Amino acid sequence: MRRVFAMAMLVALTVGLLIPGLAQAQTTTPETAPATGSFGVPLGATVPIIATDGSSIGAITVSNITDPFTGFDSSSAPQRGYHFALAEVTITNTGTAPMEVYPNYIMGIDSDGFVAQQPYITYTDAAVTPLEYTEALAAGASVTGVIPYQLFGSTTLQRMVYAPTYDRQITALDLRTAPVVAGTW
Repeated sequence: MRRVFAMAMLVALTVGLLIPGLAQAQTTTPETAPATGSFGVPLGATVPIIATDGSSIGAITVSNITDPFTGFDSSSAPQRGYHFALAEVTITNTGTAPMEVYPNYIMGIDSDGFVAQQPYITYTDAAVTPLEYTEALAAGASVTGVIPYQLFGSTTLQRMVYAPTYDRQITALDLRTAPVVAGTW
């Protein structure tokens, strides 16, 4: 008799916990998702780089995307079926200690959800300044430059993620125009 009572209580408790959760999960459907503009990081937004202790150590801004980028020397043309995009990035050291700037820490993600390669490009315009590796960007200083990305077909550069360590990913740019639905990119 005690086992039957215990089992009945376990079933009642389980059902009592699941039913409210299921009802709440059903109230939000893809049709009632948040409106465009309530997510993402637009061009020109300054995104803080926060240290593990919670202090601000820097900031990153993606100010412009040129896609497709055609100002390259023919000796460094993209692979067949690909095109180049160029992102103009500014990194500012807002902390008190020198900061390392490494362009390869900034991943470009295309509109199909793939990480884009950063190719070597010879520029035809001498005014184009690549974002260079900086071992010790002084406190209060900024560095601005461009980062090239090689994109497949008609994809576009849609997101940029700054990953200074293996366990940190800071979204510096997100141009998606709709919320992501589970199971899609």
